[in-house]
Amino acid sequence: MNREPYMMRGVTLWACLLALAAGLAGTAGVFVYAQYGSALLTRGDSGVSRLFVGEAERMGNAGDVEQALALYEKAFQAGFSFPPDKSRALTLKGLLLWRHGRVRDAADALSAAVAGSAPNFGGAQPLVEALLHLKRLDEAQTVVRRWAEALGDSATPQARAEMLYCAGRVAQERGEAPAARASYEESAALAPGNLAEYQIGALCAEAGNVAEARRHFERFLLSGASGNEAAKARERCRSPEATPPPK
Repeated sequence: MNREPYMMRGVTLWACLLALAAGLAGTAGVFVYAQYGSALLTRGDSGVSRLFVGEAERMGNAGDVEQALALYEKAFQAGFSFPPDKSRALTLKGLLLWRHGRVRDAADALSAAVAGSAPNFGGAQPLVEALLHLKRLDEAQTVVRRWAEALGDSATPQARAEMLYCAGRVAQERGEAPAARASYEESAALAPGNLAEYQIGALCAEAGNVAEARRHFERFLLSGASGNEAAKARERCRSPEATPPPK
């Protein structure tokens, strides 16, 4: 009996089954891509954007500002699937701009970082200072209010002290000295010797309370303060009756 027809029939059957399986796999692949392909691509882009952000942060710390900013732009173009990653990148970009005196650009980046569904307040203090410098007091006050809401009751003393310091700065710029001093005193109680201590000393000096002003300036300096405010505090400890506007 010739078995060749049977063998050919078996080969044909297996070929058909393999073709059917391949077709089903292809159809399933198309369905999966239609349902999840966009998310998979976004996830890949997000990984690329994280690499750009990491390199931008490194370049910024090395002092190559323009290259760092170009890398941040590449990260934003690649996209972020996780909103907190984008907010963090905006914060890092804004802080870099702030450190290099680009106040308006810093304000724009840091404002974007605290907006949206996943706000990042890591750059909120320089943001408030930038907005005050630009005379955008209402925006600065809104940032402080939203920052306070985001902190809630579980905030660390340091984080709350920074927020209260900024609340004092806004009140001071509005000419509300009692409210400013109240916020500064709360801030200094949470983080003794911080910038709020300097501002309290300046308010005391302006009010003619020379001895009290000196105490606050000295407390500020004893905390290891440095920078412009420390230089001003040393000068005002020598002659606290001189009362230039505290900045």
